[in-house]
Amino acid sequence: MSGRSRAGAPPGGAGAGVFLAVVGGLVGTGSLLVWIAGAIAGVAAGGGPVLVSLSDAGTVLAELPSHLNDPARAWPAAVRDELPERSTMLAALLVTLGLLVALVVAAL
Repeated sequence: MSGRSRAGAPPGGAGAGVFLAVVGGLVGTGSLLVWIAGAIAGVAAGGGPVLVSLSDAGTVLAELPSHLNDPARAWPAAVRDELPERSTMLAALLVTLGLLVALVVAAL
């Protein structure tokens, strides 16, 4: 094989770096989204904001799709009892997503 790169491929393997940056950005944004949604849901339930570490928020993000019938089960056991029922949790997630989209649109 020659030392030339493929046509259209970024020099030096920059494509992998871009891919990792995009994936990292999506995971980070998703973790922030569930972190904020948990805080909003806690307040909506009549208590204070339910705050977890951002690494726990990453775990919540990974587990949430398998717990859509009871989203609070995706959060760490120590804070589950502070979170509201399904409809309020899903509303908090949608409100947070809407705020994120509004911020992105406003930035454009």
